Amino acid sequence: MKKNKIIVGFVITAFFMQSCEKILIGKEEPNTAINNFELVWKNFDESYGMFDVKNINWQQQHDLYRPLLTENSSDSDLYNVLTAMLKVFNDNHVTLFTTDKKLPSFRSGILGNASFKFQEDFSEEVVKQNYVTNLKEESNDISFGITDNYNIGYILIFRAEESLSNTQKTIDKIIDELKDTKGIIVDIRTHSGGYDYLGQYIAGKFASSKRLFMSSKRKNGPAHDDFTETLKWYVEPTGTSQYVKPVILITSRFSTSAAETFALAMKQNENVKQLGDTTSGAFSDQKSTEMYNGWVYTISVGDYRAANGLTYEGIGLAPDYLIIATKTELDNGQDKPLEMAIDKLK
Repeated sequence: MKKNKIIVGFVITAFFMQSCEKILIGKEEPNTAINNFELVWKNFDESYGMFDVKNINWQQQHDLYRPLLTENSSDSDLYNVLTAMLKVFNDNHVTLFTTDKKLPSFRSGILGNASFKFQEDFSEEVVKQNYVTNLKEESNDISFGITDNYNIGYILIFRAEESLSNTQKTIDKIIDELKDTKGIIVDIRTHSGGYDYLGQYIAGKFASSKRLFMSSKRKNGPAHDDFTETLKWYVEPTGTSQYVKPVILITSRFSTSAAETFALAMKQNENVKQLGDTTSGAFSDQKSTEMYNGWVYTISVGDYRAANGLTYEGIGLAPDYLIIATKTELDNGQDKPLEMAIDKLK
């Protein structure tokens, strides 16, 4: 994820992120297009967590798309019908991966759009060459440094997949080394997700009080309203010290999943402002499931809400200051969102 361009199709790795469930294989049935369709439809019907949130009539989708298939339908026919049906979710955690190289990976949300095939609004190389030349990788998840001018800290978070103990050690050390800076920029423009509780801990390093930042519940039965009890998430001071000077959180459309729950926590801290582009809009946990033909798809199984009770699934978190880097600017060595963040903190 540290390359200048991120291939969205490569998000198949998300299937194997530790925050997701292991692949489930249903009762074996004849491998026909109709059986595969019915399997997918039924698993979504019993497992998807946001039918009410998104006002989706799932039976209507079945009645619309099922007649388009027969026992003799090809893999291409099945793929076209399934992807057309799954678009209704507008959910970056709803995906389909086939075993046929001729059939591309599918993602239901905004990151599945052709314009998001590559990430073109961020370049780590530009950051290292022109703004934070001392940037160093502290762990597999996080790099940090101090801007070349103005004594402003910079933390670049790629993902949240390490153990809690390693994350605690890493971020505690970073905050200690940046304690004398004027402010800190936390950049999650390329944050691809991971464990929500790691972001909760990191956000706590910038907290001065305990505040609710999110609630979540998870499907636990076949009915659309079968959920676990609601879990409330709080951001509060963590570790032995906090950084309560001004902080800018930079986001993009590629800030997704656990990056967004982290953003929810950060935005509850009074010293934090969000800058950049709106986030991806995919907060829920997901599970992956295998079809009879070997294809794999993922389902969002939760209902995640911000502290205000609202859902931002399919919407994303809008920044306080909207600014988006372009490929042309980055090719010329300029990162305007980062420049704006520095300007607001210097």
